[in-house]
Amino acid sequence: MKNHLLILIMLFTFTAGCKKPSKDAIISNGNYSGIFKVNVPDVSTPKTYLIFISFENGKFNIVPDLTRKPIGGSGTYSINGNIASFVDKNFWTADFDWNLILSGEYTIEINGDNLTLTKRFEPDLDPKASQSLYTSNSYQYTLQRDN
Repeated sequence: MKNHLLILIMLFTFTAGCKKPSKDAIISNGNYSGIFKVNVPDVSTPKTYLIFISFENGKFNIVPDLTRKPIGGSGTYSINGNIASFVDKNFWTADFDWNLILSGEYTIEINGDNLTLTKRFEPDLDPKASQSLYTSNSYQYTLQRDN
């Protein structure tokens, strides 16, 4: 009986110590609308933009807003854990803050049909990031799935 108890304890110890596979966040396919918010440290009110994005099987497309630059964006994305990596496929001029483009790494938060994407800035991810004026800003998409 003691042997069975010892074996049971050892089995529990080994299985409890095993690392469980991480679960990747899932962005549901569909159309999303919401706000893209840019916080600038020295400005009391953040800049906000209405945004419309469709996600479909690892691809994204931003409905163009002709009143601002950049006017849209599209490309692919992949997810690892709660981090989404976006790759924009468009060519852009250099006369605006490129963090306004959905590109790079974002932390994902999902609550039902609500999706929040927050831009990540870490010197390890982008060695030039520490040299940029824009890394003190924060960039966040607060979206709700429409369908």
